[in-house]
Amino acid sequence: MRVLDRPLPRTLPPPVHGLELQNESAPTDSAAPSDASAAPGDPATWPIRGFGPRPDAHEFPADFDPHNPACFWVAPEDDMPQLILHLDSSRYQAVALTVELESRGLDWWVCEDLPCGWDRSDPTKVICPDVMVGEPPRPDGLEIYQHGKHGQLHFVAEIGSRASEGQDQGPKTARYAERLRPDEYLYFNPRNNDLRLFLWDRAQSRYEVAPTVRPAWATGPHWEEVQKWGWSAVLEFWFAAMGNGELRMFDRTGRQLETFQETFARATQETERANRAEVQAQQEAERATQADARARQEAERATQADARARQEADRAAHADARAAEAEQLARARQARLEELERRLAALEAPTVP
Repeated sequence: MRVLDRPLPRTLPPPVHGLELQNESAPTDSAAPSDASAAPGDPATWPIRGFGPRPDAHEFPADFDPHNPACFWVAPEDDMPQLILHLDSSRYQAVALTVELESRGLDWWVCEDLPCGWDRSDPTKVICPDVMVGEPPRPDGLEIYQHGKHGQLHFVAEIGSRASEGQDQGPKTARYAERLRPDEYLYFNPRNNDLRLFLWDRAQSRYEVAPTVRPAWATGPHWEEVQKWGWSAVLEFWFAAMGNGELRMFDRTGRQLETFQETFARATQETERANRAEVQAQQEAERATQADARARQEAERATQADARARQEADRAAHADARAAEAEQLARARQARLEELERRLAALEAPTVP
């Protein structure tokens, strides 16, 4: 998303991010030019519409002049606000492409609104694609993209607006061909669902409109809302202009790439499900622990009951042994008594002469 510093009245220098912190020798109010040509009074006609110092140094050079347009990049579209559909489309592409390319293991980088191709001799030649995909090396934090210095651009996307509709279709393809030459240039206008993909023709050194094709899996009433299709052979994604002004992306199998909101909602749902599963697992673990404790208690009670049963069996065995011994003793006594009685009877019987 472009961040604009609107110029202040002529009595003040135009605002520059970090100027008051990084360059104590920057011009003050008294250093502002006095002639109307150098600093016009109407802020709308202020010559500096960019948002930062010239990018050929990481620090403000000694000859930095905040009133000199050559010290700034000046993008013609920088003073154009972005509508919600514009922001949603560019943000959706950037987030979805970042996630998908990383999932493929590619080290390509994805940026939004990165100034490209700045030329101090003509600051108006800078280009700010809404979305861009390139190979390493990527620009550092304070650099803008320069063709030949940084990695090859494979894909750029421009989301059309009412003020830039004419430029997106014609002059910008020429500007891309002159300064950046990405392999593919996607143009999408959410107002009228105009979707076109331009392919770089190396032999002719120009951009050609890619033929309109439709994926084989996009059949049935569900796909009737799609106004136009575009296949990116570089990214291996389908771009679809939906009837509601949205731009959606699909892989070659028909899987729809999620928006940031959808990814966040899905991640939230997965987190909630994971939390619920964790709570359920904890509850199951607690119930298992309680069941194990009950099982141990039952086992202990069973062990104790078994010990009591063995003790009872031992006592019963001892009792049976004592009873058998007593019975045997009683029979022996009875036999002895009968023997004595026979002997006594024999002694008492009369003797026959």
